[in-house]
Amino acid sequence: MNRSIDSTQRMLDAAEELISKGGLEALTVDAVVKLAGTSNGSLYARFGDRLGLLAAVQDRFLDRMAELQRSQVEPIAAASDLRSALNATVRAFIQTFTTHRNAFDAFMLQTLSIPEFRERGSVATRSSAADLAVVLRRHRSEIRHPEPDVAADFVFRTLFALATQVVMFPSEEATGTSMEQDQWVEETTKMLYAYLA
Repeated sequence: MNRSIDSTQRMLDAAEELISKGGLEALTVDAVVKLAGTSNGSLYARFGDRLGLLAAVQDRFLDRMAELQRSQVEPIAAASDLRSALNATVRAFIQTFTTHRNAFDAFMLQTLSIPEFRERGSVATRSSAADLAVVLRRHRSEIRHPEPDVAADFVFRTLFALATQVVMFPSEEATGTSMEQDQWVEETTKMLYAYLA
């Protein structure tokens, strides 16, 4: 039993590493079994096919992202003021999506046409939006927008659009000029703060 669990974990680790380094194109059955030191038969027995493996990797990845998100919510919500909370939120978004760019590309964009992948991603996205609403509620007294729930939704949509751009394009591709991560954070924080306050 332990060998089976170990073999499964090695295949998931290998698949994650391949996606992280080379995107979805790098995820082949042969590459996974070679990197994991297992066999095609064991991969098919555990996951059914490449798509089943990819679904298992997506589930594990989303679980890790949810855990990371949960660990960030309280410290960000406890920030002394709205601007600081927004700055920490924007920084967390950009760092997470930059660090895991290939994985997000695989699970957000390249599998978008597959309903089961899209639904799992939507569940994770709605959870992130709810966590952001918790952060903004803690700073409700500083928010001047007449409809705080609408504002929280719009702030999340703006951050999600920024994250999507980070995943899809190198920094300089959109406008021809590059922007450093700290500048992204600062400018986005200013924009969101002006909108809310």
